[in-house]
Parts: sequence; structure tokens; C-alpha cells
Amino acid sequence: MENERRRPDEAAALRELREAVAAERKKNELSTRRSMLKSAALGALALVTTGTLAKKVADKAVGTDAQRAYLADIVPGDAVWKARRFVLMTDGEKRALVRKFEDDYRKRRA
Repeated sequence: MENERRRPDEAAALRELREAVAAERKKNELSTRRSMLKSAALGALALVTTGTLAKKVADKAVGTDAQRAYLADIVPGDAVWKARRFVLMTDGEKRALVRKFEDDYRKRRA
């Protein structure tokens, strides 16, 4: 009879143990999910921060060179173009230019 009495007690103890293990697993799963989300968020933040910093450094390094190149090349070129004057072509120059275009057109067509 004692064996029969123990069996329900053992079953209850086993049931309680299973419930405790299931509760612990659920707690660990939530903790694991949270830690995974935290580490993913921190990784994304670090990636964005590093990218932003690298972009700022690269822009600063390239920006000064581009500005120097602009000032050294474009500004003098603009000054040359502004100094030019409009000059009328003579009729002979116009005819020679048209003849040159026609000859070039005929050569390419042939």
C-alpha cells in the first residue's frame, strides 16, 4: 500500500519539477531574447556611429582638397572666359566654315 501511496506523491513531485523546469526555461528564453535584442541594438548603434564618424573624416579630408582644386582651376578659367569679347565673323569666314562642315559631312558619308 505504501507503494501506491508514494506513486501519486511521486507523480505530484515529478509534475512540480516539470513545471519548475518549464518556468525556468521560459525565463531563460526571455532573458536570451532580451540579451540578443540588446546586443543587436548595440551592434547597430556602433555600426551607425562608426559609419558616421568615417564619413565626416573622409568628407573633411576630401573637402579641403576639392576646395583647393576648385580655387586653383575653375576661378582662373572663369576669369579668362569673362575677359573674352564677342567678335563678328566676316562673310568669307562664314562661307569657309560652312564649306568645311559640308566637306566633312561628304567625307563621312562616303
